[in-house]
Amino acid sequence: MFDKNTRIEGKKTIIRPFTEGDINANYISWLNDSIIMQYSNQRFLTHSKMSCLDYLKSFRDTTNSFFAIEDSDSNKLIGTMTVYFSEINRVADVGILIGDTKAAGKGYGKDSWCSMAEWLKKREEVRKITAGTVSINKPMLALMSAANMTQDGCRRRHQIIQGHEVDVMYFAIFNDV
Repeated sequence: MFDKNTRIEGKKTIIRPFTEGDINANYISWLNDSIIMQYSNQRFLTHSKMSCLDYLKSFRDTTNSFFAIEDSDSNKLIGTMTVYFSEINRVADVGILIGDTKAAGKGYGKDSWCSMAEWLKKREEVRKITAGTVSINKPMLALMSAANMTQDGCRRRHQIIQGHEVDVMYFAIFNDV
């Protein structure tokens, strides 16, 4: 579905394949930042250049894709996106990280999320687009709402975050192509 030349342009962002060159001290610092990763299961891991290279390599020869999100004005890396694609079920599960704290809350996440959702909706091989998050992750819930995703399930009291039980909520949008 994606190839090494895939490029999706939003109003504020460019989504392109993540490369080994994107793995630097700044990127690794996002993954090890307890505030940035507070809702992610990545919060339990300590990341290094090697763990990041291993993660990037895990996408090779699969139907899954790992993307960089750049600010279209500066071409600065501000985040990442993943698309895990099940060919059998024709489902694309999308994830996002806006790691650059200066970019957070300024519409970059919404722009890249909606741009990816629109791009996926144009793909005949995609029947359904999905995503999930914990119920207290308000920015992620807002992104899914902006893309017109509807609730597709809930795992009640599934995770413990900062000592509190929280639901994991799932959302979807169906492709009518």
